[in-house]
Amino acid sequence: MLAIDIETVPADPDADGTDPDFLDSLEFRLLGVGLGVRSRETDGREVEVLFREDIDPHSEVRLLKRICDWIQQYDDVDTIITFNGTSFDFRHLLGRAEILAQETNAEQLPATVAKSLSLPSHRDLFHEYQRRHSSWASLEDALDEYGLNVPDPVYWDDEKVTNARIPQLGTDYLCGRAGLSSDVPVDALEETLREYTRRDVEPLFDLAGEMEIGRLQRRWQQKALSGADW
Repeated sequence: MLAIDIETVPADPDADGTDPDFLDSLEFRLLGVGLGVRSRETDGREVEVLFREDIDPHSEVRLLKRICDWIQQYDDVDTIITFNGTSFDFRHLLGRAEILAQETNAEQLPATVAKSLSLPSHRDLFHEYQRRHSSWASLEDALDEYGLNVPDPVYWDDEKVTNARIPQLGTDYLCGRAGLSSDVPVDALEETLREYTRRDVEPLFDLAGEMEIGRLQRRWQQKALSGADW
């Protein structure tokens, strides 16, 4: 089982504060990605967070290739889990690959990304939760609903890091990494962003397990009530 969670920055950091079109990959750039795996061979878990190292389009291409290389290490994995990956993570991994193929002549990039994401099964836990509970939920809400530990928050400049802060923090990080800003403590900010992303990825395995148990329990109850054989 493989888990994916991407972090993005706005295409135009100087935009007037209007919300981006979350379905349009032209309005985003990839900042980094959290990748986790639980292998059937070892039943162990591994989580890695990859970041771009610059602000130019080629660094985004390199990030996408590193993501694909990481996924392709695990040939025994047949399921990807995400939290809203259908509408966001998958959409923009594939969307950015298509756009970058045109901008950088990386013609094989879209096919490479699509192949890496084309595992037999994709469980979007956000949409599973919506179907079962008829309500919207954050990852923290879903973890709490299933009695799972909600990770402690991460802080930067004594302020809690939330999804709303990532665009600015990510832009600061990339500008610092590219040498465009000398007052950004790049290494410390990278570690903060890494830990924030890690805490979005690690709980997905336990949430997927609890939601699957709940699905099987409901199925058993429905069959018991109907008198059908299990």
